[in-house]
Amino acid sequence: PLNASADPVAQDSTISVDATANSDIEPDTLKVKFYVENTGTNLADIKNKNDKIVNAAIVEIKKKLSANESVKTIAFRVSNIYSYKDKIRIFQKYQVTNGFEVKLKDLSKTSEIIKIAMDSGVKRVDNLNFYLENTENACNNLMKSATAIAKNRANVVATAAGATLGKPKTINPY
Repeated sequence: PLNASADPVAQDSTISVDATANSDIEPDTLKVKFYVENTGTNLADIKNKNDKIVNAAIVEIKKKLSANESVKTIAFRVSNIYSYKDKIRIFQKYQVTNGFEVKLKDLSKTSEIIKIAMDSGVKRVDNLNFYLENTENACNNLMKSATAIAKNRANVVATAAGATLGKPKTINPY
């Protein structure tokens, strides 16, 4: 909320008002994460299989990206998978996970990028994060709106009280 105090003509009088401005703002950026997971007993083979899928997906995705869009590696994990028999841990296989993230500014390409990844062998699409990359202008516009609302409210109160407003004594934009 935006809190504002206005100093009426009478120096010892104060009018305090609160105002809040809200707006639904369309996101301009998407980050989407992709993962490839495979299991087997030969670690080198599994890693190579994952690398082949990830590299193929990234090559095709990069063909669709503009200069302000990107792809980056976000995960590489190797896990041992065990079974248990008579309280004895028995190695079964490895699980290798590779992950990469695509940042898009043209949100209309979302479905196309996901399809490219899936057609390349990616099996998991995760965490689609739509957001506004630069919030400064939106915040400034909302503060201007809230200030105008507060000023109008202070004028209404002052007029009803038979007073006039001077310059604001304090403004608290939080």
